[in-house]
Amino acid sequence: MTDFLYRFRSVERLLGDNERTGELEGQYIYFASPEQLNDPLEGYRELFFSGDNIVWSSLLKYYIRCLAFRSVQYLTGQDISAIPFPIIREQEYVPAEISEKLNKTIETFLNNENVIKFIDNLSSSERRVTKHELLVHLRSLHLYAFHLVTKIFAEIGLVPHDTKILELTEEECLRSSTGLLAATKNLDGSEYELAVYAADGKQFLRNYAIYKSGDSSNWHKISLNFADDFIEGLKELTHEKWYTACFMDSCSNSSIWGSYGDNHAGVCMKFKPSTSNETKILPFHMPIGIGNNGKLWGDSVLHFHKVKYEGNAPELDFFRTIGIFSRPELEKNWYSDGNGNLSSCADVLRDDVNWRKNYWD
Repeated sequence: MTDFLYRFRSVERLLGDNERTGELEGQYIYFASPEQLNDPLEGYRELFFSGDNIVWSSLLKYYIRCLAFRSVQYLTGQDISAIPFPIIREQEYVPAEISEKLNKTIETFLNNENVIKFIDNLSSSERRVTKHELLVHLRSLHLYAFHLVTKIFAEIGLVPHDTKILELTEEECLRSSTGLLAATKNLDGSEYELAVYAADGKQFLRNYAIYKSGDSSNWHKISLNFADDFIEGLKELTHEKWYTACFMDSCSNSSIWGSYGDNHAGVCMKFKPSTSNETKILPFHMPIGIGNNGKLWGDSVLHFHKVKYEGNAPELDFFRTIGIFSRPELEKNWYSDGNGNLSSCADVLRDDVNWRKNYWD
């Protein structure tokens, strides 16, 4: 282990500008978000889904709530193509005037024959469902979900009753889903996968025709791309937003100076960290929690971890790694059917120590 660690910075970062105090004067270390790192795959996580009827039903409840929230943004004239996908931390967080109607809409959606078959299919033997397979199914159900949500807003006067999507019958809204279920019935293995890919191709061609019709990007975002955005947004439920500061154990490589040292015009900062249990650490005054008035600041230490480049992106079992909710929220909104029955996925909560360790790992 080297005694020192090195951090390359541009002169502008160290001296600051009109918008930000320099790192030297401010005596701080800048932590970057994953999007700001030079490798687009840094921190990339791939999801898969394996669970029983309870958690699959919970996922669809969350889908409808997110769709209702996104619809409010759209109907109030916001540019949803420029707004991040909503991450609803509390599933009850919806405007009071539509709360009861939304609960009834969710009940109607879950009691639909196609949706019941969808849940039974994906929860069968708690098999492993890929993100792509889930996406195809959600796309096939989206028109029906959007129809039901739009009906809520028509009832409270936010949209006209003669809105085009409300003129569709339930059968018309579910035509894509019905076709997908028929095409995949009694199939498994590679035959099932081929049928799903074929259905995906048909959906793409149909959606592309709608896209070319010239409707606004906001409309495309909620009518065509919502399921895609929803699945990507699920990653935000597995872990709070994270930030990192990068250091190196050497500063003598010329190519490194070219890549990270502002094309040889930057500065290399030299740090001497402490050691705890053979791990290098640095002390910080930093946010250590969240209170009623926002971030709580205190003194703490952060540990250095060596970056490991591996061939495959790590996978997360989504239903067992929903990490941003409290235990009561998980048990109420994800792991319970409301009748006292708990999902098998709730087993991860039995050992708080391991749950917390796996979360940070």
